[in-house]
Amino acid sequence: AIPVVLVTALGSVGERVGGLDAGADDYLVKPFAMDELLARVRAMGRRPRQWENKGKLSVHDVIFTPISGILEGQSGTCRLSKRESVFMAFLLQNLGQTLPRDVLLARVWGPDAGVEECNLDSYIHFLRRRLHTVGSTLHIETIRGIGYCLEAG
Repeated sequence: AIPVVLVTALGSVGERVGGLDAGADDYLVKPFAMDELLARVRAMGRRPRQWENKGKLSVHDVIFTPISGILEGQSGTCRLSKRESVFMAFLLQNLGQTLPRDVLLARVWGPDAGVEECNLDSYIHFLRRRLHTVGSTLHIETIRGIGYCLEAG
């Protein structure tokens, strides 16, 4: 829920796209004018905070309540573990976006957690099974060499 502005000397298109795909809300290449940075920060402050709602997330054909970990779909409901809930909420909030493995590891387990990448793959398997259990047409696509993407249909 905290807006992030990347300020860096790396300014190629690939680097900017990578920074934004990694979760930054804005990307500013050095050198820059301080007035421009302040204007960008003010602009982010005016944006609605769409994912701060701790209530229900309604995405495509599922309804997810992060606090209770309840996932509802056409075929029923199931309860997710705490870690699955954090993971599912992040995927639902980023529907259609390719999320790199390192971003997922940092977001779900924390930036300093010594987690094996196979744990990520295991949780992807768990979440795919949960989506299938509730009858959702959402699916988690593997983007080989990069990460994963939650897609509709």
